[in-house]
Amino acid sequence: MGVLLTVLTAIVTGLRRRKVTEAMVYELGTPEGVPTLERIMDAVAGILVPMTEAAKVAVETVRDFISLRATVECDFDKGLKAVVELVKKALGLTYVNPDVFKIEWSWKGLQNLDMALFHFNRNMSTDAAEKEMDDAGYRPANIAELLFFALFHPELFLSYPLVALGSQFGDYSPCLYGWCGGHRSLSLHLRGGAWYGFSRSLGVRK
Repeated sequence: MGVLLTVLTAIVTGLRRRKVTEAMVYELGTPEGVPTLERIMDAVAGILVPMTEAAKVAVETVRDFISLRATVECDFDKGLKAVVELVKKALGLTYVNPDVFKIEWSWKGLQNLDMALFHFNRNMSTDAAEKEMDDAGYRPANIAELLFFALFHPELFLSYPLVALGSQFGDYSPCLYGWCGGHRSLSLHLRGGAWYGFSRSLGVRK
């Protein structure tokens, strides 16, 4: 009620400055004043509603971090070493961090998964990135899903790092990149720092 009273007081004060008398204001509360009151409400709504809708669109645009969607076939029965070897040949990797092979590969079967690349366009912590993915209905991809995605879209890792926050070895998560001076690698990057704004985090539809 306090906020409403403040707004009404501000409106009455503003009307007085515009030479609207108290008698004119009181008339709005009578049956004769209803048509005028309706016109006033239409005018106010005509200003406020478009502003609210514009703000809503702006927020949704900012929060729509997904830069690409794809359905990817993942044959988990191949195992980590075999899939890394496929990716190494397909992407021309010059380096694979040996600790990558210490990440547990517990996934089985052949699955078609709906994946999405998240581009936050600003430096972001692991926790914040995972929350944004969760809010969008996705979970962070694991290393297996990252590798199969790379086979499906081999050209992307030449433009920006591709990150799989769903797997980790110690405090590190897998990252594919080939955008720096011809160096193409499957590496492990520290989860505790901020991921660069130009990187892409891979998510899988929950």
